[in-house]
Order: sequence, then structure tokens, then C-alpha cells
Amino acid sequence: MYPSIQKIETPTPLQIELARETRENISTILRTMLTRLDADEDMAVYHFTGTETIKVAQLIFRGTHLVMVVGEDAKSNFTISICHLDAINLTCKIVKLAKNEPRKQAIGFISQDDPTADIGKALLR
Repeated sequence: MYPSIQKIETPTPLQIELARETRENISTILRTMLTRLDADEDMAVYHFTGTETIKVAQLIFRGTHLVMVVGEDAKSNFTISICHLDAINLTCKIVKLAKNEPRKQAIGFISQDDPTADIGKALLR
């Protein structure tokens, strides 16, 4: 039959702190890049899964290890990549906007540590 599923251990204080620090570092890097944009520039954030490239709309942090990367694939299909926090692979690009083109919406950050976060609503289009 199936192998037994071992009990999932409660995260240690160190794991919790490292996850929080990683979330904050990603957020700080993206916010810093946004502050340096010229009026005719925007920032695009991509996540590479190995087989898919996702243009990121939201990063949802679930607990200390899991990240849901929400966005669109190359054909504009709604896409979610679920990965371990250690495996998240983001590329940030500064891109020129066409004349009169508005900037896209900023990347959303949602953490289950935030009691006001509604992850279900975040996934609605």
C-alpha cells in the first residue's frame, strides 16, 4: 500500500524567524526597486518553475515553508506555483512603458501570520 505519513513537526523558533526574515527581505528588495523607477518604467517580477515562467501578481506565504506564487503564464493563463520557500526563484526586471501606458498593479504579499489576510479572496480573479 502507501507508505505511512510521518507526523509533521511543529516549526522551531529558528525556522519561524528565518521564514519571517526571508519574507521581509523579498518585500524590501521589491519595494526598493519600485522606489527607483522613472515615470516611464515599471517593474515585472517572474517566477521560474523549471517548466513554466509565471508573471507574478501575488506571493502567498503559508506557514514557514510553503509559498504560493500566483500570476499568469506566457499565454496569460491564471497560474499558481506551489513551492518550498527555499525553492522560490524570482527575477525582477525594470521595463520601459509605452507612451501613456499605466503601471501595472503592485505585487501582493499575503501571509497566514496576518490575521486580516483572506487567502481565499486573494485567489479570486
